[in-house]
Amino acid sequence: MPQNQSELTDAELVHLHCTGDTSAFSELYERYAHPIFAYVMYRVSERTTAEDITSTVFMRALEHTKKYNPNRGSYGSWIYRIARNALIDHFRRNRTTANLDDFLDSLIDPGLSPAEHVVARERASAVHTALYSLSEIQREILLLRFWDDCSFTEIAKITGKSEAGCKMQLRRSLDTLRTHLPLATLILFLTTHTFQ
Repeated sequence: MPQNQSELTDAELVHLHCTGDTSAFSELYERYAHPIFAYVMYRVSERTTAEDITSTVFMRALEHTKKYNPNRGSYGSWIYRIARNALIDHFRRNRTTANLDDFLDSLIDPGLSPAEHVVARERASAVHTALYSLSEIQREILLLRFWDDCSFTEIAKITGKSEAGCKMQLRRSLDTLRTHLPLATLILFLTTHTFQ
């Protein structure tokens, strides 16, 4: 038996939490706070809003931990689905679009020289335009796969689509992106979170 909570599986921590060990949820929070924040931040591009939504996600997870069923998927997939629903709620309430300049600046390494910043901003703008040429579900699957490093099984659980459907949507997304982006920019987009 593991000696401390950091060695326990997510499912074991959920079980401990449900039996009254409040510190078990703290360990789950430590594991998922950063990835969930990054998932939300990329989609809203505004730190305060991302922090608020991330807090909402963990409050919902805390309130509904007993509903988590490890036989239906990983805890990670479950909490990403909560985050996705929280984002949907946010966008329904706030039908404004994010400021493009703020979005582009959030993708660029602040340590770049002015000349490098101009080039990076042009790349980021091209990626933004290409991403918004995709359907909402294609964009979501692409970001889950490459930004959040989710497996197709996890993506299917998060989006409520079949694995085969997710793979097909990703293939279509990449085909669309190839028509909008130079190969070097596409590779850079798929392999890094910033444009350097």
